[in-house]
Amino acid sequence: MKKVWNFENLSEDEPVTPADPDAEPELDESLRNPKVGLAIDAVRGALTDLVRNHGVTKDDVTVAVGALVDMSVEDPVFTRHHLVSILAQAWDPAGGWDVATQGTPADSEGPVYYPDAPLVDNPGVLPMREDEAGVPLIVSGQVRSLAGEPLAGAELDVWLATASGHYSNTGVRGLPDFVLRGRLLTDDKGRYEYRAIKPVPYDFPVRPKTADYMLLAQGFSRYRPRHIHVKVRHPDLSGEFTTQLYFRGDPYLRYYPATPAQRSLASLLQLDVELHDDPREITDRGLSRPFETSQFDLVLKTKRR
Repeated sequence: MKKVWNFENLSEDEPVTPADPDAEPELDESLRNPKVGLAIDAVRGALTDLVRNHGVTKDDVTVAVGALVDMSVEDPVFTRHHLVSILAQAWDPAGGWDVATQGTPADSEGPVYYPDAPLVDNPGVLPMREDEAGVPLIVSGQVRSLAGEPLAGAELDVWLATASGHYSNTGVRGLPDFVLRGRLLTDDKGRYEYRAIKPVPYDFPVRPKTADYMLLAQGFSRYRPRHIHVKVRHPDLSGEFTTQLYFRGDPYLRYYPATPAQRSLASLLQLDVELHDDPREITDRGLSRPFETSQFDLVLKTKRR
């Protein structure tokens, strides 16, 4: 089974989120070092040249990165994920992505995916505690092909962090397994709906010091922006599709260490949310506090189109 980070030294009662997730991130400008960014850009440019002009494939680069990672003594899981992310521009387009002809952009799985999450109803609620903290969020949409055909029975595998910024199934004390991890099947029109919470930016408290320095030296925040992980599986797909959904207006998006290509694609993966604070709507949803809704369609390339 794929290795998942272990946070046994952490507790759900110890948040790793910013004090105000909607405020502009505070950066330590004294740590910024433009030469670090120049060095990374140089490496990225060299790899881009290898991939585009010399027949080197993504798999070749991944093998090379894996060899370096295996020699890492700090944290191979973290380093593998972020090195591959830094180098991703070598095979990602720099812009001009058209969802109508190319589909919803993919994004990385991240290091804390865990398989076999509970299957929930559609519409349904991701597994959570009775008093789960956070703003309730209802996400709905349709999964369809590039030709507009609904993908009925598609399996959505969804996972996200708690309001404390922790993921279940990672050993965090006080956090039961499979909280905010669930799967659901689209209906005969490819539609889905699930309720979770609105995620918050979070830090990785076990990040290697070298990686932490690399972030700060480039003027990035140590907090990841709000996001929801999604996988889609369906017989008409060539393989499982993986992406992440972000939130429009999240200030941390501007300080996330992504390549220009990744930033361009992430702009197509942003949720617009609507607040519902009418008491009748709250009651109709079986909730006790205001909630937010968002709609997002997943347009995927199938074996036929």
